[in-house]
Amino acid sequence: MKSFAAPWGWSLKVSTGIACAVVGVPTAYQLANGRPIGWLLLAVLVVPVFYMVRGYTITPTHLEVSRLGWTSRLPLEGLQSATVERGVMARSLRTFGNGGLFAITGRFRNARLGAYRAYVTDTERTVVLRFGSVTLVVSPDDPEAFTRAITEYAAAG
Repeated sequence: MKSFAAPWGWSLKVSTGIACAVVGVPTAYQLANGRPIGWLLLAVLVVPVFYMVRGYTITPTHLEVSRLGWTSRLPLEGLQSATVERGVMARSLRTFGNGGLFAITGRFRNARLGAYRAYVTDTERTVVLRFGSVTLVVSPDDPEAFTRAITEYAAAG
């Protein structure tokens, strides 16, 4: 097994900070005044925490995306390519998911990749994994080493 961290890029830090301020202040006000809407606003801030990407582990059969308290397991079977493509998410349209509160995760689409799934914390460290009709984007701390490792594991499996 080989593990990689998922460091936050500046854009994720900024978007998370802004979202926490914009939602956090009204949340505190509503809760302090005993209004039930405060609990809904609090959920908007807390739920994405459990979906944040904390790191990646490559096993002989899977890519494991570490979350807060759980792991997403993605099979390596059928991996056709793994390439470092920094900034590949530019001009993407989010079709379902989280666009920058503690992570950039979910389903996206852009002209360069078509439809893809993202498990990203830094849009400048992106690695594109292609599995036939499925494309994944991840952002390990060392994209080049990650690409070498996942290619070796996939070839051996």
